[in-house]
Amino acid sequence: MTNQTAVILIDPYNDFLHPKGKLNPRLAESIAATGTIEHLKEVVATARKNKIPIYYCLHCQTDKYSFQGWQMMNWSLTGLKENLVFEKGSWGAEIYEGLEPNPDNGDVVVSQHLNSSSFQNTDLDYQLRQRGIRNLVLAGLVTNTCIEATARYGYELGYNLTMISDGTAGFSTEQKDAATNLIWPLFANRILTCGLEEPECHRCVSRGIKCSGPNNDRIYVHRNAENMRTQSHRGALRVAMQRRTAHYEPSLDPETQARTAAASTTLEALQRLVRSTQASLLSASASLTAKPVELFYSTVLDAFQPKHDTGVFSGDRVPSSATEGDCSSVAVCIRSLLPLAQQSERHIMDQSIFSLLTMYLSLLVKDPKLTEMARAAYTSAVGEFRLFIGSRFPAELAHPQTSYCQLFLALSTALQLFEYVNDMGETRSGFLTHHEGMLKLLQISGPGVYQSPYLLQSFSGIRGITVFVALQKRRPIFLSEPKWIYTPFLSRPKTRRELLHDIALGIPALLRRTDDLVPSLAQGPQGDLTGPSDRVQRLRIAQQLVTDFATVKSDLEAWFQNFKQSYAPAPIYWNTETVMDSAHAYTDPVCVPDLEDPKYQLRFRDGQKAGVLICYWSFLLELLMSLIDVQTAVASLARSEQPANEVEDLVEAVCGDLGANRAAADDSAFLILQSTPYLTCCLEGIFVTQSPLSLVQRYFAR
Repeated sequence: MTNQTAVILIDPYNDFLHPKGKLNPRLAESIAATGTIEHLKEVVATARKNKIPIYYCLHCQTDKYSFQGWQMMNWSLTGLKENLVFEKGSWGAEIYEGLEPNPDNGDVVVSQHLNSSSFQNTDLDYQLRQRGIRNLVLAGLVTNTCIEATARYGYELGYNLTMISDGTAGFSTEQKDAATNLIWPLFANRILTCGLEEPECHRCVSRGIKCSGPNNDRIYVHRNAENMRTQSHRGALRVAMQRRTAHYEPSLDPETQARTAAASTTLEALQRLVRSTQASLLSASASLTAKPVELFYSTVLDAFQPKHDTGVFSGDRVPSSATEGDCSSVAVCIRSLLPLAQQSERHIMDQSIFSLLTMYLSLLVKDPKLTEMARAAYTSAVGEFRLFIGSRFPAELAHPQTSYCQLFLALSTALQLFEYVNDMGETRSGFLTHHEGMLKLLQISGPGVYQSPYLLQSFSGIRGITVFVALQKRRPIFLSEPKWIYTPFLSRPKTRRELLHDIALGIPALLRRTDDLVPSLAQGPQGDLTGPSDRVQRLRIAQQLVTDFATVKSDLEAWFQNFKQSYAPAPIYWNTETVMDSAHAYTDPVCVPDLEDPKYQLRFRDGQKAGVLICYWSFLLELLMSLIDVQTAVASLARSEQPANEVEDLVEAVCGDLGANRAAADDSAFLILQSTPYLTCCLEGIFVTQSPLSLVQRYFAR
């Protein structure tokens, strides 16, 4: 509730924020990279709009007598004294323009802090408790000192903390990112941004500014219309963008998720349980063995177990073969962790699973209180995990035991998946930072530790997420090595999705080779290629790369043909304008697609096939985009001068199917867009579509 919430705005001084401020040179790079000033103004404006008071926590101001006689001066105090930073009565000690307090809004200027914490030796805690404030939103300067120290102190005092990661700045971007990604999660209940993500649209990328991406379908289509070769592409993208953002609307009634009484029973029971359970009994500090918490945890665990016709995941509600697997990698991972729950010697495992399941459940039933509970449990689990791995794993490196490796991997999977679910599958900076650590654990443990069928299923699911991350980063990954492709799966046949991932794991290496080669093919004003022999050599490198692209493309197409053939003569997908016998499709009673605009939509036999097909089209599109880049660069090189016969032959070999590849890329992008309405009618499909839709946006904005 807003009457229990306050913004804690720390040190918004001119000396920090203004280019002429005394300490601004040390912060300028981080302020610019983060957009700190713009976001602080947004925080203040939002507080004003919602009548939320702002508590101004200001560092002590100085004069020539400050700290006289002090004998325990730290480096921060020494710097203030020597440079008269925040000097009394000076412009530098004034609050930055646009961030000033407004008493009519209920703003409070608390007594000044001497060191980093705004609680220590001030009246902040007293002022907050007098007004019944329990929830604090922290922003201001400096990320690694005053913000962090104040948050830790507030955590100890029992306040609920929300921290604005782009409403702050550090003495370097690296320090700031380390705090927001690694340190803050240890004590913050929530870490939010002001809504501005990394630039996605071409206009903002080219200008080097931050934006929220193409979140308005009309603006996005208008800006990129010239890159969309047909009106159908524009219509499909418009529909896809509308569907992509629809699930964020808080006004959606969660009861509409269920279309039959049987399917709604589980969600309704869980919603009643959430409402009837006191939040204080489900806090991160509460033991999972305490009776109320144990009951809640057991009920949630039971809800995620496989149940014919009424389960949480779509694979429970429609018939599917063992070769199909679940609709999403998230579902695969969650199911793999359930057998590891409620083993008394692994409390940390339960804490991690509890945070993951409650987060997924909170999105399913759209309950913000449940979301807060999940994030609090996650913060506690991360803290325990770091202590656990710090005390056990180094000793195990010399003589690794399979049981410890398996436990470490299961824990890291649960925590990594929480971040993925929390980000709605968008792989933001927090997820990516911890993803590197999880991959390191995988690499250290080796491919031979997956004797447990549950751990193997967990590995399969996280691998499905990792392949999209590797494509996003455009760099090779060790999971593409033969020992990682084959050894973990020796105990059972692979699912169709796993076979697709085997092929896709080879694509990032091709993307990296493309990034290395294409700049060398570009002709500068004076010509970058030294002579005919050098030109021929690079064209041969390009030819080999195109050949390798063709091999992987052929493998993908063979996988697709095998998939279609296994269900022939019945189709696995079709356009909604095509009349098909209803026997071809299985209806999921919970996930019913809205087919009001059938022109730009596909239908599928079931959600499992839709999920794996959109991944296939995404892998194919990512490959084709880089292949086209290589072919275009070679074609441009050939046009820049009169080529010799040998060069002509090489250019023809490299670029002969450029037109066909462009058409195939268009088709793949269009199929992804047409799939989105079918998939985004339920939570699983939303996770599946995030990376493919980002890819399509990047394709049309090229």
